[in-house]
Amino acid sequence: MGSRRVVANPVGPYSGSRRVVANPADLYSWSRRVIENPAELYFAARRALENPADLHFAPERALENPAELYFAARRALETPADLHFAPDGSSRTPPTYTLRPSASCERRQADVAAEWADDQGAAAGAPRIHGPRSPVPGLMPDQLTTPPGTSPFTAAMKLVPSAEALAALGAHLRTLDEPELTPPADVAAALQDLARSLGIDPGAPRDERLAAVGMIRALLRQALDLVEAPDRAPGWTTPDAELLEAQGRMSIGVAHALADATPSLCDLATRLASGDGAFLDVGCGVGWLAITMARRFPHLHVGALDRFDAALRLAERHVHDAGLEERVRLIAADVRELAARDAYDAVWLPGPFLGRDVVGPALLATARALRPGGWVLFGMYGGAEDALSRSLADLRSVRSGGHPWTAPELVSALEAAGLAGAHELSRTWTASLRLVVGQKR
Repeated sequence: MGSRRVVANPVGPYSGSRRVVANPADLYSWSRRVIENPAELYFAARRALENPADLHFAPERALENPAELYFAARRALETPADLHFAPDGSSRTPPTYTLRPSASCERRQADVAAEWADDQGAAAGAPRIHGPRSPVPGLMPDQLTTPPGTSPFTAAMKLVPSAEALAALGAHLRTLDEPELTPPADVAAALQDLARSLGIDPGAPRDERLAAVGMIRALLRQALDLVEAPDRAPGWTTPDAELLEAQGRMSIGVAHALADATPSLCDLATRLASGDGAFLDVGCGVGWLAITMARRFPHLHVGALDRFDAALRLAERHVHDAGLEERVRLIAADVRELAARDAYDAVWLPGPFLGRDVVGPALLATARALRPGGWVLFGMYGGAEDALSRSLADLRSVRSGGHPWTAPELVSALEAAGLAGAHELSRTWTASLRLVVGQKR
């Protein structure tokens, strides 16, 4: 790697070398075209789910054609300078990640260096010390879109495999956690084959499987409702217990995303882990986000607020079954009428379920409810940044009664509520979620 030829032609110096296969990190220097044109990065979405911090590639194909190197780090598309090159053979230095926090709250460089060192060790096969970074799944919208003038039937046929695969994955995951479900042998075998073809980890944590099933069931049910009742008024007031449960299970992934985001927010992780930590889940639904936060932080006290009685009744049962009545308190109220003052270290606001006229008063109420130094965590639907994905996220938001906010609009709204350091967090979690945050000073 000590030759300029590495930049111009990475294949020549590496052909026949075991270093290519043994150490994928050496392939960082494959071409300066990556810096100049991030659109030329190729992503293997399945591998990206497993470890976005490392470069993933098919060694044989990479030796034949460097353009087929596969990069798993989604942020490389957004910040190509984060790829580190050493064409002269010099050692790379740990990167500094820009998270746009307030001036008084910067992520410690020591933590970044530790993560970077873990990445380098993992690339060489060593066990991680600090744990892997949360994966950032990438969609492949180019495989779903069709050119102008395509017939509706042709477009629908192109989308059918995605819908069928989603349903089949949900069925497979349910059979893993619901022993009473016993599909016929040939159906079970076909589901297992599909799961293998999707690269599903059979040893994934149960929480992940439940969150995935909840998401699949909720989205498919809402999709069918959209087809059958496109004239329905926006909002979330369904009495359908199964849909409420599915949506609630999906929020398990949101809770893990919130927990994973806390280390980048000053001392919030320490606050929530202390015996005095308090968290407010606005729009708690059937309670799974609140329950998951209480499990992630074993000493945390959680307020779970909702004005929908049907959801709160289910939440009460789930909190009881989880044995968390002492730490999860249900609150039947409208967020705009929240009476608490200086009570919470963090408040979660579910943007897709809050109308445009509700957000301003909700932010004022939650800002009052925060302790000094606490954070409002405002969530929006996320996903890839292509036009199709953005349109789908906006549709889900307005259908749920929310507004398709942009990050700058929300930053302004948080600042108007008196919150400081408002910014959108860089996404490092799996859930399809965007977070705009602000701190009470």
